[in-house]
Amino acid sequence: MDTIKIPETDVVTKLSSSAEKNNASENELFEVIGVSFQPSGKIYHFEAGKFTAKQGDNIIVETARGIEFGTVVIANTMIPKSKLVLPLKPVIRIATNDDRIHYEENKRKEISALKICEERVAAHGLDMKLIDAEYTFDNSKLLFYFTSDDRVDFRELVKDLAAQFRVRIELRQIGIRDETKLMGGLGVCYRDFCCHSFLGDFAQVSIKMAKEQGMSLNSSKISGACGRLMCCLKFEHETYEEELKKCPKLGARVSSPDGPGEVVELKPLMAQVRVKLDSDPEGAPKLYPRDTVYELNGNEEPLREQQSEVQDDAVSELKESEETVLTEQIAFSSEETELQQNSEDDDETKVSNEKFGSRKSRNRYDRRRRQIKNQVIKESAVSESDSSEKQEPAPERKKKKKHIWEKGENQKAKANEAAKKASAPEPVIKEEPKTPEPQKKNNYYRNKKRRNFKNKKSDKQNN
Repeated sequence: MDTIKIPETDVVTKLSSSAEKNNASENELFEVIGVSFQPSGKIYHFEAGKFTAKQGDNIIVETARGIEFGTVVIANTMIPKSKLVLPLKPVIRIATNDDRIHYEENKRKEISALKICEERVAAHGLDMKLIDAEYTFDNSKLLFYFTSDDRVDFRELVKDLAAQFRVRIELRQIGIRDETKLMGGLGVCYRDFCCHSFLGDFAQVSIKMAKEQGMSLNSSKISGACGRLMCCLKFEHETYEEELKKCPKLGARVSSPDGPGEVVELKPLMAQVRVKLDSDPEGAPKLYPRDTVYELNGNEEPLREQQSEVQDDAVSELKESEETVLTEQIAFSSEETELQQNSEDDDETKVSNEKFGSRKSRNRYDRRRRQIKNQVIKESAVSESDSSEKQEPAPERKKKKKHIWEKGENQKAKANEAAKKASAPEPVIKEEPKTPEPQKKNNYYRNKKRRNFKNKKSDKQNN
């Protein structure tokens, strides 16, 4: 079968077009409306369609649990696809006066439903605390929110409530922070709870935030009404982190305008440091601006001056390293030129990188070839001159030259022996005739006759 070859240009164009389509799909804009179902609840996006709403308007939308009545928090806006959770539910209509009246009726029903559910919980003897009740806008579902320390088996309770209200019943167990958010109240600052007034989601809060802000680690002072750490500890945490990086640490040795001392207090938001001076150990610590105080090292020298010295040393080291690199490059280039010249003098030293695979192996081979060449030159000079006129080598390199000379003599003797063998006629070797090996006789039939004779003899004796 003939194979079909696709040009590379077509493949590249197809890939580029697919990438462009993906980028275009990610940057695709959708017209949405932001809706919240509680005063400080999470914001959900819905497809606007043909409707135009303003902030504060009431609208009817379709959700996963049914039709709901919500309030517009974000008016019609264009948001890219990458920032949305698809598919988007549509907006059904803008709320009318009848819708608002129906919504208020549902709120009144929720109060009576909560009382009935509390009675049923007491009748079944369940360990659970009811928090709130909520009807969907179309009265198709009734939700009850409760808290409990343990897991609760409320199957019998659901059956009683379904028989009482004739709708679908759903019970949801929530945490203590969600309870505080639904109930609301006043905090230690005499203002409404942050979670009930404006926080959409709960942020993670740790004890480290209270330490960095210099707050007391007493749990009663840094905990909210829910018994957890206060959410407001997260608000200024990033600012404290940035300012603390600019301040010396507590207990650090610093130099102040009045002399050296020790840091006893930090005020990062005011950019101030309180220092206890060595000159007045019994006196009260003094407050200085953060820019006038410098941290000291172990030698009682300002840390900033030490840092500048370290930077100067680093610059000088960099310059020295650059100079050494330049000298190494020059030396390497000179060695390379010498190798090229030597290779031109001797054709045998010309070896390609393909044969040896690396520069090191090629240089090693060239070096060995030069040594052999020098040995051959010395051997020829020794053979021409008499043994009595041989020059003694210098005392410094006596051993090395003697070793090379002896090696050359051995090579010369081996070469002479090989030449003599080559010049001498080869002796004729007479081949002796080979005597044929005696053939082994086949005694199979003779043995067979003997066996037959013995058998017959034994038969006669038996008879």
